Amino acid sequence: MLIPYLVVGTVLLSEFGAYLWHRYSAHTDLIPGVGDTHHIHHTADLTHEAHEDFYWIIIILLLMGLFIIVLKHYINIKYMLLIYGVVTIVFIWNWYIHSAYHIPNHWLNTYEWFRRDKHIHLQHHVNPDVNYGIASHFSDVIFGTYEYPYSSFC
Repeated sequence: MLIPYLVVGTVLLSEFGAYLWHRYSAHTDLIPGVGDTHHIHHTADLTHEAHEDFYWIIIILLLMGLFIIVLKHYINIKYMLLIYGVVTIVFIWNWYIHSAYHIPNHWLNTYEWFRRDKHIHLQHHVNPDVNYGIASHFSDVIFGTYEYPYSSFC
């Protein structure tokens, strides 16, 4: 029964990785170009079309796929494909939720959980040093970067 633990662990590590990516790549010059493209989202255009750093994540997913192909004789391919699939699903979920936050009349606005998370995310646009998480904020809590918004956005 390793598979459920592998899935849950991969989801948690993916969310943790997304937090680190957002905080240390999208908000710095650690990887040239990433911070510049993400900066567009924070300044020029808050619509869902301003996610230029989306392409960087696609490159990472493609490199992970290449890594699996190269190492297929040395690793358990079933588990690596499961991990790859879960990471991809977590990325798509985060990207979709993040895009939805910036669409005023998105259908998810009918749900309280979404409006609450949108409110928390938009606080990140007020103060870019907090709330790096997208679909979850457990990493923000762990690293002390969680800030509940006190102004109203919704």
